[in-house]
Amino acid sequence: MEALTNLTTRLGPGIAILQVNRWFNLHDDQSSGSPDDTNLLGWHLDREVLDFLAATGADLDVGEYDMTRSDD
Repeated sequence: MEALTNLTTRLGPGIAILQVNRWFNLHDDQSSGSPDDTNLLGWHLDREVLDFLAATGADLDVGEYDMTRSDD
């Protein structure tokens, strides 16, 4: 971890990025009651991940997309 921290410090901020992308309602043809039918909107980062991001100076980029088809 120390080598990674040294590298990201040399490269500067914004070089390392943890990207999280989530798509909701991607499969409209699923049957009701499917495990994918729930809206699990919450998530968290545990202390180990937060410490890693802080130690490496990494950015966190989160994208969430609602893929529900519009009736237009």
